[in-house]
Amino acid sequence: MAEGKMETYISLVGIVIAFCTLIFLMMRGVNLFITVMIASLIAIVSGNMNIYKTLTENYMTGFADYYRSYYLVFFCGTLLGTTMELSGAATSIAKWVTGKFKSMAYLAIPLATGIICYGGVTAIISIFATFPIALAIFRENNIPRRLMPAALYFGSCTFAMIAPGAPQVQNIIPTQGFGVDLMAGTVVGFISSILMLLIGSFWLSVMIKNAKKAGEVFTSRDDDKDEKSGSLPSPLISFIPMLVTVIAINLKNKAGENIIPIEYALLMGIATTIILMYRRFDRAELTEAVFQSVPKAAVAIFNICTIVGFGTVIKSTPAFELLVDAVIHIPGNYLVGVSVGTALLAGFCGSASGGLGIITPIFYDIFGAMQGVSYAAIARVMAIASSSLDSLPHSGSVNTSIGLCGESHKSAYIPIFCLSVVTPAICTAVAVILFTLFPGWP
Repeated sequence: MAEGKMETYISLVGIVIAFCTLIFLMMRGVNLFITVMIASLIAIVSGNMNIYKTLTENYMTGFADYYRSYYLVFFCGTLLGTTMELSGAATSIAKWVTGKFKSMAYLAIPLATGIICYGGVTAIISIFATFPIALAIFRENNIPRRLMPAALYFGSCTFAMIAPGAPQVQNIIPTQGFGVDLMAGTVVGFISSILMLLIGSFWLSVMIKNAKKAGEVFTSRDDDKDEKSGSLPSPLISFIPMLVTVIAINLKNKAGENIIPIEYALLMGIATTIILMYRRFDRAELTEAVFQSVPKAAVAIFNICTIVGFGTVIKSTPAFELLVDAVIHIPGNYLVGVSVGTALLAGFCGSASGGLGIITPIFYDIFGAMQGVSYAAIARVMAIASSSLDSLPHSGSVNTSIGLCGESHKSAYIPIFCLSVVTPAICTAVAVILFTLFPGWP
């Protein structure tokens, strides 16, 4: 008995060391796969597990399961983003939104990115689509470049991806796992999402003002590219493919079941883009875009799978059950344990979807047999909570955003932490309180 407890505690210490190592090495710019392997080995050795068996079975099972389950969603989302970008629709939407903000156009960057993301375009692609607009706005307004990754990342990886109805894997995994639709927890979900947008936008504004007061200015890079010139489709036409996608995903039959699979809904958005804006496409360019979407989606999901594998290793350690038990038995509302557990797994995985993929079936096994719990509330709280600690330095999306803007973790990460870790954490707490006070809300 005593030996078993000691083994568990050593494993727990190993998990903490592995997690700290993961973050430290990513901050130092070490290759993601190498970093994950080192962190996994620390967790395996401290848990007194077989290295070969754990890596070939546990790690690779987690890696492969996630890839198999969500590659098509990533591919379709990537292709939708590519067609929106080639047609000029994404740029048209971004320009229309930023045009409404005039002197405070920088606040439109997260909003424009969020709108594109909510329409079904994957988070990373929405960042790439909005980046040229953000670059122009930051240059014109002489805003310090180090704040650009935070503005882009906040728009794609927080309030938009976890909002009710969003066709993003961060919303899909918990809702499908608990057998509810993507609009589950509608009222609280939208309140939390809007609050997240407002808090983050205000905080971004304060950061920009303080940076300018300190004498910081925009810094150009040699590889900066100007916005593409030429005519763009109207914003109204540009919004239609995204509306088609969102509406198709949320269509239900009389039994309340979704009629159209998510992949089909995304394909409908792609088809709508091509049909409405076919004159804007070069056939060869479109064909090449389809071909390039395959490796783009593969790289995006590979990075997440790499981290998910680490989360699966953590799940197999002797200390994992102790962690889950501690989270589930946090005194008070069961949603507190749900939010803490989800955030921690998202943090371990450096990915909201990766953490959700691991913790959702575990939570379903625990809460599925309980009376008096709301599956809709659990799914929505999980989605919101996943958008907090998923944004730690080892996150693939964080690294992509910082790299795209030509910045470093040292200069750009703290603003990302404020907008995309602290702000979602606050809104998660708000969601738990609202679900507790108003359990009857749809």
